[in-house]
Amino acid sequence: MKKRIRLTSLSLGNAKLKQQVSQFFFLCNIKHNMSAIPSNLYTAPKVNGLKSIKTTSITLRPVNASSTSEFAYDSNRELVFHLPAYANSYISPKQTFLSMIVKAIQPDGDTTSTYRFNPGYPVFNRIQIKTSSGAIICDIDDYHILQKLLSNFDPEFESKAQLTGDYRMSDEDIDESELTKDGVTVQHDILAGLFSQDHYLPVGMFSGSAGHSFEITLSLNDPKMCMSSTTGSAPTEDLKYKLSNCNMQIEVVQLPESVNQKLNSQLMSGEKISIPMVNYRSHKSNIPVSSQAVDITLSESAHDLESVMTVLLPNGIAANRHVDQIYGNEQNTRFHGGNVSAAVKDWQFNYADRYYPAQKIELKTKDQRLALVHAVKNLDLTGKAAIVNQVNRWKEMFCIVQSFKTSKEDDFLNGLNSSSSGAPLILQLPLKEAATVPYRVVSFVKQNQTLNVFKGGSTSLTNGSVENF
Repeated sequence: MKKRIRLTSLSLGNAKLKQQVSQFFFLCNIKHNMSAIPSNLYTAPKVNGLKSIKTTSITLRPVNASSTSEFAYDSNRELVFHLPAYANSYISPKQTFLSMIVKAIQPDGDTTSTYRFNPGYPVFNRIQIKTSSGAIICDIDDYHILQKLLSNFDPEFESKAQLTGDYRMSDEDIDESELTKDGVTVQHDILAGLFSQDHYLPVGMFSGSAGHSFEITLSLNDPKMCMSSTTGSAPTEDLKYKLSNCNMQIEVVQLPESVNQKLNSQLMSGEKISIPMVNYRSHKSNIPVSSQAVDITLSESAHDLESVMTVLLPNGIAANRHVDQIYGNEQNTRFHGGNVSAAVKDWQFNYADRYYPAQKIELKTKDQRLALVHAVKNLDLTGKAAIVNQVNRWKEMFCIVQSFKTSKEDDFLNGLNSSSSGAPLILQLPLKEAATVPYRVVSFVKQNQTLNVFKGGSTSLTNGSVENF
């Protein structure tokens, strides 16, 4: 029988000592008729950590930038980072983030106009991640909409608001005076699934022939979709910004050579390293003028489709960005479907002969609060401090959320297998009144996948479970 090694939770301490301690307390339980001993009554010995493990923080610059490069939507609109394939090393994804200086640009001769950005500074509208072999493992369009959606349901959004520039719970000014002077430093957490999980990334085991393990490309967002004027009704053409001092901060964990030899021996025997990851994919549709009911078709072949989040957005860009816009409810990224315009009457997903939920979500009251109740329950956010749980927030954050998991455990693959029959997932979406203007419907499908690293550094992306060897 092959020896099994779990790469993401290596036991580097004194396993024998831990086993003896566990056996001691197990015997104590038997002796006392299976009565449990309060943990406060004993002190478990600490296991010595392996001192040869080294952790280093490294700053990466965009490969398409010089020491003075600036990035703007109308020129040099992509940031490209290469994550080096450090030997015998791993990257901690939770400690990886971007930092940058964002500055609003006033028109020539204008010294008085001020601006502000939408919450979280959503200056990216697409992210793509490739392995060193060129395989695309992540490609998310409408990234700024996903950023807004996830922040609305993030229980920890307020604790990092100062870092990310999300001031929806603050009474302070929102960087208006600083934006046109020296700019504002902002942190951006990468939302791609590979960087939102706890497992270390074995960059040293990827093919180093290209000089890197991953290539991350971030495309800049249209200024009309992420910022507005605060001193008047500015034409959209006058909205401009630039990014400078763009860096990616990563934490590199270097393991001893002896540990890596054991891992490499498994690779040489034909095995693989499997890294679990979550992937998002956007699907676009629309609601035409005068329509009161539409069926949104989502064709997604996934072995473990976990959830779908759907929003209704304006179909187009307004000619002017007015000063009286509500912060967090800006005109060009406004979530419709609440109690104002394009109010949703009810909704239900169906796949083949199954319906999710079993009964339609019928929104009979003006507050549309039943949709919030369903979203909070589906995302397991009851009692947590997500901003959607704040009073009077839901009307400007309305969205449709449906989970397909049969239980809340993250370690189980119990979502919808949408690849079993080839049938599409359909969202039945009637409105309370016929649409007076067209709307854009964007759905983000969340699915669980596995990134496999094979002998020689080749990779593959598969649906379904991770098999550790």
